[in-house]
Amino acid sequence: MKKNQSSSNVLIYFTPTAMKDANTGRFMFRKIEAAETNALTEKFGDYLTRFKCLHFGESALTVGAFLEGEPVGIISVYMRPLPAPLDDVRETVIDVLEVDKAHRRQGIARELINRVEQWAKDYRSLQIRTWCSGEKTDMIKTLYALGFCMCPVKIWVDSRKEEAGGFYAVKQLNSFTRTIL
Repeated sequence: MKKNQSSSNVLIYFTPTAMKDANTGRFMFRKIEAAETNALTEKFGDYLTRFKCLHFGESALTVGAFLEGEPVGIISVYMRPLPAPLDDVRETVIDVLEVDKAHRRQGIARELINRVEQWAKDYRSLQIRTWCSGEKTDMIKTLYALGFCMCPVKIWVDSRKEEAGGFYAVKQLNSFTRTIL
């Protein structure tokens, strides 16, 4: 990995080991700012803004993967407290993870997840979690390979007025010693 300082952000260039041809270029991963939302919506779909899947601010992080200046992957997460009686504990939620079809199976999703996991650990988040629909079999396998616990479930999707099968996935990031009274 080659690090390059740029103002307040650290840009990290990454060449996935799965790439067979070194001449195909390098992926660059960096934090995405709210002003870049339109470019992401054009690339990955308007659902990102329609369903408010991109998160910015103090308790949120959106990271993009770029190839030659074009976005090829994104992940957006936010932190929130767990419900009572654990409301003093935070968790991180992956709201969206997208990788362009032409660039899948090159380690981009894995690297995006690793980056937000490190951020969440640094901010003392207990766990990271997400929902993955059943038809996204590659993502389910990736999450499992990265150490997420998988819980199969069926949920009601109001926008489609139907039940959807999939998995809740969760991974503990930090451990806390707690006294239960």
